[in-house]
Amino acid sequence: MDEIDTIGEALRFEWDIDEQSSQIWDTMQLAEHKPSEALIALEEMAKNGSRLAMICLGDLLLFGSYGFPQDTQSAEHWLRRAAELGSIEGRFCLAKLLELTSRFVEAEEEYLKLAELDYAPAMYVLAFQYWYGKKFRKDRELSVKYFNHAIETGHLYAEIHLAKLQRRGEFGFSARLIGFYKLLKLIVPVTLVAWKYPKSDLLRR
Repeated sequence: MDEIDTIGEALRFEWDIDEQSSQIWDTMQLAEHKPSEALIALEEMAKNGSRLAMICLGDLLLFGSYGFPQDTQSAEHWLRRAAELGSIEGRFCLAKLLELTSRFVEAEEEYLKLAELDYAPAMYVLAFQYWYGKKFRKDRELSVKYFNHAIETGHLYAEIHLAKLQRRGEFGFSARLIGFYKLLKLIVPVTLVAWKYPKSDLLRR
């Protein structure tokens, strides 16, 4: 399990505000050795309204981590509950689950809700998908809008990707030089964030 200091900002927020965070931490440690006991404990805390427990359950059940049974339906249930209670982390994980299970229309809806909250990783996903049109509809004007909005909120991969598109000539010949310059300029800040805080939401995608 990741140390608390290395996780992304949205998930860190859930740890910081949850009154049962210490119990959940202990339960997650227990999960490595006694997954069945940990599952019961997390479900109890989730039923009592802990968004953090819901998110942990969703993640563990989706991927079958630490010996938990892989149960996509239950994972969706808990992540949706967390999202309904206002959790940005819960909604982003829900959107990822929907995307992984090829429910792209539903995934897009969840990412759009997060974009309305200025959550940069969701805006990056929308920008990427709208540009290439593989999972969501192709809409390059909307893609650029979301790339720029994500960049305004500090998302580094959005800035990298847009600069690569510029360098490739997607926005005309003159933009190629601008893209090349931007990529060079990004080397130091991206390297520093990736080294110090590799799971930052500024790098999440």
